[in-house]
Amino acid sequence: MQFTEDGKPSDHMIDVEERSPAHVEAWILVELLHRGVDRYKFSKDLPYDTSKMMSGDAIEFCPTEYQAELLQLSHWYRNAVGALKKAATTLASEDETPPILVEPQNLRLEIAVGDRVLGFSSGDLDRVGPYFFVAQADKEFGTSAEIVKVLEVSSKTTMDQVEEFLTTAPTPSSH
Repeated sequence: MQFTEDGKPSDHMIDVEERSPAHVEAWILVELLHRGVDRYKFSKDLPYDTSKMMSGDAIEFCPTEYQAELLQLSHWYRNAVGALKKAATTLASEDETPPILVEPQNLRLEIAVGDRVLGFSSGDLDRVGPYFFVAQADKEFGTSAEIVKVLEVSSKTTMDQVEEFLTTAPTPSSH
């Protein structure tokens, strides 16, 4: 993991293999300080919550032990990016497709298109497996406020089904 500077990877990087969330958090905080973020602007906490990371402080993580699972996740995300871009291009009223954002708290992919947000999650506390969703856009921030429709993904789900779900899901209504 490393930060970018002017769009190029910085010289400072960390290998997250066998690092606990506490080690990674400390590294990120030091990197933020090096980039001019004043220390008084944050406590020891990061700008987002790390309490629900995949492992605890006492558990060291070794990616090589989970190579098959990490390859599957990579495959899911690669396919999700393609599906989200295609659906957003279909729905966007502009010539340019908006960027796909990654939420650091849960690694959800989201793309805002008009009053809706199209997204993908590899799973969460409510749904164990991967799913696509349509959510009401938060007008102030352009991110999802409330998921209104979900398509849970299985090995039988086709990309055509995903595209149809994302492009034909009803427009979320404002409350």
